[in-house]
Amino acid sequence: MITLTVTPDREQLGAFGRILPVSCRVRSLENKQRRMSEVVYSENSDGSRGQPYSPRVFPAGTWNVYAPHSVDLARDPRRYMWPYFIPTDACQLVDVWEVDQHDTLRYVEKADERVMDYGYGLHFSASQTTLGCLRIDSETDLRWLVAEIDTALRAGEKIQLYIA
Repeated sequence: MITLTVTPDREQLGAFGRILPVSCRVRSLENKQRRMSEVVYSENSDGSRGQPYSPRVFPAGTWNVYAPHSVDLARDPRRYMWPYFIPTDACQLVDVWEVDQHDTLRYVEKADERVMDYGYGLHFSASQTTLGCLRIDSETDLRWLVAEIDTALRAGEKIQLYIA
């Protein structure tokens, strides 16, 4: 078993004998960095779109890490998750938000409902913020990490991500 360790402040990732700078800056309604008109949706366990919610940081816990997959630049021209995404099974309960869908899509108020949000992973991004994923600060570091994970998984190793 290989364990990747993230500091509680989510600013360093210990992986395969190296320390990589990471971040988990989230624009949310709670920190007033997300506009009411910037509605985002949770992700269901099957990858489909869930409910409107206010993004949260990557949840604490021990999570399984799966094989990285390449992200097609044609599908991600803003390079939000390009060139690779490293998926995990991390999930957490999030509050659902009611949205006004009449004139413009916008948050209205917190609903009396919670749902599980999935889809947390690691990736590089041209953006300084994510919807809760861990952002590897350097594309070079991401490419190195992808190669290390691929090698370990091909050797039959299991990889976990630990966040205190």
